[in-house]
Amino acid sequence: MSTTAPPRRLGPGALVVPPLVFVVVMFAFPLIQLAQLSLRPTDAFNRILGGFTPENFQRVLTEPYFADSLLFTVVNATIVTIACAVLAFPLSWVIARTTQRWLKVLVFMVVISPMLTSVVVRSYGWRILLSAEGPVNSALLGLGLIEQPLSLLTSRAGSIISIVHVLLPFFVLMLNSSLKSLDESVLRAAHSLGAGAARRFVQVILPLSVPGLVGGGIVVFSLSMGIYVTPLLIGGVNQPLGGLRVYTQVMSSFDYPTAAAMSFVLLAISLVVAGLLGLVQLVWRKRLHG
Repeated sequence: MSTTAPPRRLGPGALVVPPLVFVVVMFAFPLIQLAQLSLRPTDAFNRILGGFTPENFQRVLTEPYFADSLLFTVVNATIVTIACAVLAFPLSWVIARTTQRWLKVLVFMVVISPMLTSVVVRSYGWRILLSAEGPVNSALLGLGLIEQPLSLLTSRAGSIISIVHVLLPFFVLMLNSSLKSLDESVLRAAHSLGAGAARRFVQVILPLSVPGLVGGGIVVFSLSMGIYVTPLLIGGVNQPLGGLRVYTQVMSSFDYPTAAAMSFVLLAISLVVAGLLGLVQLVWRKRLHG
């Protein structure tokens, strides 16, 4: 009498293998191709030659056109990340902790709704708002606060505000998970011991929100380092942002190896900052849990 072996059951690990391979291949293969391209020499007409050379990286790190752009991009990304953290905290708190369901749904929809719209559409919306004849200048002129329309559309402030608007939902989503996991009994204990609202925020809520702040900081900073569509539509191509330098090298100079080298330097800076923020979180966990 023959017996049939029961069919093998696939574990959860087998289910994630195909998408994991897809993600790794789709990320690793273009990255390897880009690394090869960044090391290719070019002639006077930016035609790609054979062999490998580090000159493209030396040019990116030493020429003021690129080096100053890297510094400007890091400062810009830092400002955007801090602004997103400050704005995301009250929004995430309401979404995560309020008991009023209608308020939670309303704030969540207002925060998330920009993600359902194309970045290009949102950026053009900011062009309308910040233009010389736009609602912002019209309101300031109507209130008598200014005599001439401000050049908001080409200003650095206008570019940063529009980038913060585009990236703020990412920070809210990352911070929301940390605030949602806060133990209510810890907050009640702090309140019963006489800690006021400000002291509870500084000594209890803020330290326990470090994982969400670090996660949101990594995501927003990394996206800010390479963003170019929004600043291109708001402030034009002449802004010294790293993403726009890459765009210019590809679309105007046709210098693909230098653009690839610039991209790799931006990626390296993002990885270093992510590593530092991860180290902060590691130290925080060690201090909190011993």
